[in-house]
Amino acid sequence: MVYQAGYFLAGPDIEPVVRYEVYDQDSNSDDKQEETTTLGANWYGMGHSFKVGVNWVHTEYDTNASGHLANDDKKDVYQVQAQLYF
Repeated sequence: MVYQAGYFLAGPDIEPVVRYEVYDQDSNSDDKQEETTTLGANWYGMGHSFKVGVNWVHTEYDTNASGHLANDDKKDVYQVQAQLYF
């Protein structure tokens, strides 16, 4: 299941975005699920030809989910991405 939304603000050419997703690694098991929330923003420098995006990605894992750390059930990732079309 995935929910996502974004809204483009003309003028500053910024698009705040949010995404929530639940991934069930094994539908036959009750404790192999991961939930990820992403908050970010995209800036469009030359229309859609140049874009810079920053995201904070927060993931929480069930006990037996792949990706579960030995001493923590969640992790945070910070992303910076650039895209250029020519």
